[in-house]
Amino acid sequence: MILDANAYIGNWPFRRMLYRTADEIMGLMDRVGIDRALVSYFDTIFLKEYSRGNRDLSEQVAPHSNRLSPLACINPAFPGWERDLRIAVKDIGMGGIVVYPNYHAYDLKQHGPTLAQAIRETNPSLLVSLQVRLEDQRRAHWLCRVPDVPIDDVVEFLNTARDLNVIIANIKAPEVQTLAGKINLSTTNAFVEISGMESPNAPVEQVVGWIGADRVLFGTYMPLKYPETALLKFRHSDLTSEQRDRILYRNLVDILNIPEQDRG
Repeated sequence: MILDANAYIGNWPFRRMLYRTADEIMGLMDRVGIDRALVSYFDTIFLKEYSRGNRDLSEQVAPHSNRLSPLACINPAFPGWERDLRIAVKDIGMGGIVVYPNYHAYDLKQHGPTLAQAIRETNPSLLVSLQVRLEDQRRAHWLCRVPDVPIDDVVEFLNTARDLNVIIANIKAPEVQTLAGKINLSTTNAFVEISGMESPNAPVEQVVGWIGADRVLFGTYMPLKYPETALLKFRHSDLTSEQRDRILYRNLVDILNIPEQDRG
């Protein structure tokens, strides 16, 4: 069984996407044997009508609800964002959110505590995907070079949200080492996913050594990255079978509380 903690559908404004729809992403999943994926929506990042975008995403993945779990885009610096959160969770029925402090140009240190409290009041088991980056600045469009979310900001958010399920997405391996030196992830419900770990020097094994396999999730960041890239990180790894299973599916199964009969 393989669960993907970081996938997308929709349109990326600076690149022609070969895979944009839920059906096309399902095709990529089937090609490499991914059973389920958490899915965010590129389009909503650049909209002001967040609830409209969240509803569009939910409708697009609905035919594949047993395999695609949509994440609602929330901007805690935008007027009326608490209503967007309530609509996503209560009305649309989404079980997780995704936040982009850098693309939405807000200070995570300032807005993080308010966001965490709103999540507790809405649904304390809600999953939060915190995207550290979406694109390497060296490859970004020259008019849209968005800075990465500082790791110190991530640490401060985790300190205020220790009880919440948080996935730190698109994080690089050296940043995980920095993170591990500033906060003990075992005292939180935080996890890192591997799609941003591109070092050729066994980054997954290093990350497991720093924070333990029970804090690492498999993620592809498809379609901006091919899912085979993430799977290759395991092909010649020195991880034990228990560590592999933890990363590939067991950790996310526990977070999502997938029923026993649906587990691999």
